[in-house]
Amino acid sequence: MDVVNLLSLIENNFWIQQFFSNSITLLLEYTFKKFKETTNKKDLSWQLLHCLQAAHYNTCNQLNWEYNPDAYIQVSKNILTSNINICDESNLANIFSTAVGHPINASDARCWLNNFQMQLTSREHEHLWEFIKLKLLFGRNEISEIKKRYLEKFQQIVFSNDNSTLFLYQLYIPNNYSLYNGECFRNDLIDLIDAFIYGNFDHWSKKEGINCSDEINALFIFGHQCTGKSTLISKIIYDHYFNNEINSKQIHVVSFSDRSFKNNNLTPHDICKYLSLKTHCLTDAILIIDGLDESEWSSAVASDKLEYLINDLKEYNCKLIVTSRPNYFYTIDLKDTLDIHLNPFSVEQASEWLKIYNQYDPSCNIEIVTQQINELLPDIRKVILIPYVLYTCVINNIQFNHITEIARLYDIVFSNDGAKFLTTPYNSKARNIQKALIKYEKVITEISKYMLCTTDNLIPTIFIDELHEKNSIDSNKITSEFLLYRKDDDNYAFMHNSIPSYFIAKNMYNLFISSCINNNYDELIIELNYFCKNDIIIHSSIIDFIEYFVRTNRNKEAIPIIEVLKIFLSGQFNDKLVFKADLIKIHKYYYLFFANIVRLVFAYISQHLNPFESLDFFDLLSKEEKEQFISYTKLGQGSLDCIRICSFLNKNLDCINLQGVNLRGKLMKCTSIKHANFKSSNLSGAYFIESDCSLCCFDDANCKNIDFTNSVLFGCSFKNSRLNGANFTNANLDNADLRGAQLNKCKFNGASVKGAKIYAEQLRSIFDFDIDYIRKNKIEVYLGECLIPDDLLENEYQKQRPVSYVLNRYGKQI
Repeated sequence: MDVVNLLSLIENNFWIQQFFSNSITLLLEYTFKKFKETTNKKDLSWQLLHCLQAAHYNTCNQLNWEYNPDAYIQVSKNILTSNINICDESNLANIFSTAVGHPINASDARCWLNNFQMQLTSREHEHLWEFIKLKLLFGRNEISEIKKRYLEKFQQIVFSNDNSTLFLYQLYIPNNYSLYNGECFRNDLIDLIDAFIYGNFDHWSKKEGINCSDEINALFIFGHQCTGKSTLISKIIYDHYFNNEINSKQIHVVSFSDRSFKNNNLTPHDICKYLSLKTHCLTDAILIIDGLDESEWSSAVASDKLEYLINDLKEYNCKLIVTSRPNYFYTIDLKDTLDIHLNPFSVEQASEWLKIYNQYDPSCNIEIVTQQINELLPDIRKVILIPYVLYTCVINNIQFNHITEIARLYDIVFSNDGAKFLTTPYNSKARNIQKALIKYEKVITEISKYMLCTTDNLIPTIFIDELHEKNSIDSNKITSEFLLYRKDDDNYAFMHNSIPSYFIAKNMYNLFISSCINNNYDELIIELNYFCKNDIIIHSSIIDFIEYFVRTNRNKEAIPIIEVLKIFLSGQFNDKLVFKADLIKIHKYYYLFFANIVRLVFAYISQHLNPFESLDFFDLLSKEEKEQFISYTKLGQGSLDCIRICSFLNKNLDCINLQGVNLRGKLMKCTSIKHANFKSSNLSGAYFIESDCSLCCFDDANCKNIDFTNSVLFGCSFKNSRLNGANFTNANLDNADLRGAQLNKCKFNGASVKGAKIYAEQLRSIFDFDIDYIRKNKIEVYLGECLIPDDLLENEYQKQRPVSYVLNRYGKQI
């Protein structure tokens, strides 16, 4: 390390910050708090003084000079109190010369500097060294503020007391994982990721007997909630930036848990713009996308965006790591990628984690807890061994045999008669649990809703204080009982993002029940208005929790939940929806309200269906209500994947907007769906048999192996769609726009394609279209945006299919 830079760092970023400002990072917050505890060897001020003193002592010994501790103490006092500039070697030489009491030469000064650096990197001063490396990293001018924020996020403190501090990366226990969701478990994930990051994955995988593509450009790390994805990312970042790898390769991180990134396009240009980087910074770099499942895209849109991003990153030799919950999107169509599925902890891993936690809480009995885990039934054990679930159970001393899933855990911790967060060691007071629970749930739900509107998932301290004062609740109660932790001086954060989702879902579930039973929707309208005014679509994790509540309470009185949607469609709620803005914003507001209602309704309905059963949703609506439903879907792309469980047989759904919706493998026989919008939807393997799809838009859709047998596709647009293996047997494709579509292995037997449009280069893959067939059906062939005239068509056909052209010219059948 450059001595001048190092000492400048200490001078400008250590002593000044110690005396004149609050903490900059969570690490500083911990160390500054202990500034006066000079007898504590983990204190940075003690470590710096000891480091300087040890270096001074060793230097005197090596030079055979007398060591005078009194003189050194006096010099140290001057450094501390006078803010002496020690950022250059000459000044350092003067300080050392003052301490030894006589002039020194350049060789003496170099000996002193070498001893100081040696002491700095010793184990005894590791906290000081980690601090300096952290500040060197955060202080680098080329790192943007957003990137610094991500680095701080993934290096956060999880536990801290007077005896020990544990950071997120320190809680990482090597994940057991499987490749391609297979049954063969491995435990060398960090080695795999290191090989991927540093460019020797091909050699490593062959040595380990892993069969995969010769070139892997993207890793997809799948894991259910709380399986340690964020802890893994923290470990990757720590190992890379804090283990002497600062200059070897760049790692860039973005996360969909940040609302400011949720609507960001997944292109190199847009990602770099968000991170305040030049696109050349992606060259030979690693891009990490955390929490893709928290985006607002449908699975089909997400898959397409990833496919394009992977291809775009190849230009920069930039590799991609993506984390997501499983089943959010499918990678089957993506090339040169590797799927990694994280598994829950093994009992042995849990024991290792307990040993780490025991450093913070020595009262945790590792043997007893391990024995209890061993005695669990296998299905329950899998849930308990999810890292965060294990952590929550341990710190709350929850009995493992009560837990079946994360929602059940939160029921035990936050709800019911035994709400654990109300009976923790931090609050020994006796309370009326039910009365207190109602009050606390109200406050926590407000905080949770507020968090959804933020860009960084942080809740300002002032907001919590005002909320607690308004509800007459001591602010320490929630913030000390494992719901929130202190992120920095000004903000709190939830221990895990699934916690606010749980409380929002529970509140909505209760509002839905009371609204339907009492036939009074005022409170439900107020709740939905909040989401709409803040441009929030109820995301999948909230829906998952609502489905859990429906499933676990399905023996209760049946609620005619479909009536809520019908009342909305009939316009009876219009007088309660108050939103003043321009017409576009009003449309967006009404659309969000509608989309949220639909998602909630289907969260209830789907739980009462047997597997593979279809819901005849459209038959439950009157003609006017169905028209209103179709009208509202036109207001914008929404998360209507829930509509997949509906029957589409013999339905009239003209003009419906299903943009971006996942209808993979859906049977849509004899359906009239003219003028419908399927842009960017996932329709792979769907059956549009004997249906009227005239003038539909299938642009950018995934239509692989779709079956359009005997269907009317007059005037449809298939621009840039993936139609590989599509079956157009006896279909009417007159005037259809097929430009840019992938048409390999498509079947056109008996199809009518009069006036269809294609690009010249597509002729290479459409073997049914020879020159005579093109002219007979007046197929329009384009070169770019220009239509090729008939007199030049034969020349272009010869360029695209030279062999076929020669055979055709000599009268051979092609």
